[in-house]
Amino acid sequence: MVEQCSTEGCTNPRAYEHSRSRQCLECLARYRRTYYHKNREKQRQQEQLKLFVAMMARLQQYAREKFNAPLVVVYSWPDEKSRGLHGDSAIDQSELVDVIVQMRKLGIELVRVDDLTSGQPTDKITLDVEALLVQTPDRVVLLDTGLGPKVGGVLMQSLGQTGIQPDQVTDILITHAHGDHVGGLVTADGKPAFPHAAIHMSAPEWQWMQSLSNLKPVSDAIGPSVKTFKPGDTVLPGFTSVSLPGHTPGTIGALVALDRSGKFLLASDSVSVRATLDRDIIPRNTWNASALAKSLAEIRRFQQQGVTVLCGHDDAQWQSLGKGADAYD
Repeated sequence: MVEQCSTEGCTNPRAYEHSRSRQCLECLARYRRTYYHKNREKQRQQEQLKLFVAMMARLQQYAREKFNAPLVVVYSWPDEKSRGLHGDSAIDQSELVDVIVQMRKLGIELVRVDDLTSGQPTDKITLDVEALLVQTPDRVVLLDTGLGPKVGGVLMQSLGQTGIQPDQVTDILITHAHGDHVGGLVTADGKPAFPHAAIHMSAPEWQWMQSLSNLKPVSDAIGPSVKTFKPGDTVLPGFTSVSLPGHTPGTIGALVALDRSGKFLLASDSVSVRATLDRDIIPRNTWNASALAKSLAEIRRFQQQGVTVLCGHDDAQWQSLGKGADAYD
C-alpha cells in the first residue's frame, strides 16, 4: 500500500527517499521555498534595523555637534496591524525591543507618543488668526490681514470696533504669504480691501507669493500696491523687519517700538504657538526646518533682551493681551 502525502488535501504519494518527511515531493519543495522566504525576510528586517540604529547614531552625533543637544525620538509602539520593512511580514517585536535598547545605550532620549498626549485632547486645538493694528500720529498700520471674507475672516468687523475704516489704513506689513495672513487684502469679490494702503512685503516673499497658483487672484489684485524691502530693513518709522525664514522663504517678523509699552516682536508663524519656541517643536508645514531653527534662535535673542514675542496663532496668549481700551501705547 502506497502511503499518501501528509499535507491536508494532497493525494500524491509520499516521497519515500526522504525518510524524515511524510510529504510528497511537490509539497516538500513548497515548504522549503516558504521556509527560505521567511528566513530571508527575517535577514532583511535585521539588516534594515541595523542600518536604522546606525543612522540614529549619526543623527545623535550631528545633534551634539551642531546644536549641543541630545537627539529625542518620539515613537509609537506597533500593534498587530503593523508591517515589516519588506513585504507583508509582521514586525518582530522582540527585535524592536532590541533596537530600543541599543538606542538608549547611544544616549538617545526615547519618548512614546502616548506619554506626550496622555490626558490631553487629541482631536483638535484652538488657534486664533491675528491681525494687529498700530496707530501713529501720521499712519494707520496693519500687521497681516487674516483669512479674508471668503473663508470667515472678521477683520473688517474688528476694525469697525476701533472706528477705523478700510480707506483710512495707510500701510500694511505682511509677515508671510499664507492665506490666513494675506486673505484679508481683498474683498469677497476680489477687489483690494484697502484702496489707499501701501502693502509692504519682503522681496523674497513677494517673489514666492507670485509663484503660488492658489494666491494668484490676490497677487494680481494687490500687485500695483506692493512695495518690497530687504529682510532686516526698517520698513516704516518705528517698524523694523526681522529676517525669520523657515516657515516660508521670506518670512519676516515685525519689531515695533511703542512709547510706553516697550518693544514687541510680531513673530508670526515662525512661532505659531509658544510650544514652538519653548520646546523647539518644528511644525509640519515648515518650508525649511534648518532655517526655522536658526530663526527660533534669533527670536530667543530678542526675548532675552526684554522684547515681548507675539505668536502667530496662540489663542492662550491672545486672550491675555490687552485689546480695545486696554491696548498698548
